[in-house]
Order: sequence, then C-alpha cells, then structure tokens
Amino acid sequence: REDGRYWLQQRAHDKDTDPGLWDTLAGGLVGTEIIDGQRQREGLRIATMRESWEEAGIEPEMLQDMRALPSSHINRMVSEGHMMQDNHVFICTLPIDFTPDNRDGEVAGFAHFSRDEIIGLIATSQMALEPAIIMLQIFTA
Repeated sequence: REDGRYWLQQRAHDKDTDPGLWDTLAGGLVGTEIIDGQRQREGLRIATMRESWEEAGIEPEMLQDMRALPSSHINRMVSEGHMMQDNHVFICTLPIDFTPDNRDGEVAGFAHFSRDEIIGLIATSQMALEPAIIMLQIFTA
C-alpha cells in the first residue's frame, strides 16, 4: 500500500493446501488452452491481472506500476502429493483507499500488515511456505 503496509489474504479454510494460512494478496496458476491444435500458454502479466481481479478485485489499471522480481522454483510434498511450481513474483503499490474484494470464493479474508508483523506471521507458522519465501524476497529486493 502507499503507506508501506502489505495486503495479505487468508486462504479459505476449505483449501486443500495450507487452509487458513496467510498468503500473498493474489496468486494462482498460469492458464493454457488449445488453439488450432496448438497449446497456448497465458502470458505471466495477463495471468497476474486475471488472478488479481479474481482474488482481490484489483482492476488492471491499478497494476500499471507492476514490476517483476526474480522467479523461484518450489519442489515439496503436500497432502495431495508432490508439488513442483515456478513462482513468478510481481509487486505494485495500491492506493491507500483500496480495499480487496474476493470474487472466486478462495479467500477467507484480507488484512494489511507491516514488514515486522509479516515476519512475525512467518516465524509463528501462520503464513504458507511459498508466500513466506516470496515476502522475504520482496523485503530483500
């Protein structure tokens, strides 16, 4: 946010992975579709805009100052099996008067936190692993 605090979302309590834990404001999968027999991958920025709208109601024009950080790879066991994913991180500053609004039912709630409060969430295992890594990456960027 413009005041230096960070919006986070609390994952829905019925999510298979990390239910109820704190997460980045928006995140999700990059889509693919078959067009003329060819597999087409959704662009990272387009996927970020789509997920930001679905999870937090962020309008695309609010992401104009979005900038990318280096990506990372996660490889770990979860309750559903073996998870491997590449994390592509984009950050931007949202207006102080913005309030997130979930549109896909995958979020239990939102809150904004200071850097120190987020470190406290990480230290007390209240934040999911991937978002914790991402937030630490943001803090050291």
